[in-house]
Amino acid sequence: MFKELGELNDIRSVYLRALEENLGEDLDRGYTGPGPHADELLIKINGMPARQYASQGQQRTAAIALKLAHINLYEETLGERPVVLLDDILSELDQGRQERLLTVLSDAQSFITCTDPGFADKIESLSRERRQDIKRIHIDDGALLDAQA
Repeated sequence: MFKELGELNDIRSVYLRALEENLGEDLDRGYTGPGPHADELLIKINGMPARQYASQGQQRTAAIALKLAHINLYEETLGERPVVLLDDILSELDQGRQERLLTVLSDAQSFITCTDPGFADKIESLSRERRQDIKRIHIDDGALLDAQA
């Protein structure tokens, strides 16, 4: 629907028109149909579509790179660092990527979930090295078991 738009004003006008045209359907559905959230993004690694040819780790790394770019764009645009929410992001990354990601996130307020206590220990260790505040919350089967400051 929105292929190869050029200037920001062109993009804005196309989206506004689509929102106006679909308002009735969007209200009936309870969510907005057209928009950047519905666009597909083709990501290539070495010229090949990542979805078909990249490993899960490579796909996860590409998704993380996009998230980090989004964080930087948000900060550049609004002048403040966003709160970062990451769900089980470390599980498919090797140790080096885990440590680099945690280092990059060290200057942002982050909520990171993980199912492996080892990841939580690693996050705490990196945070202590940087003298940062961290709070660890242990939830099991929906019950809060432990909250450490």
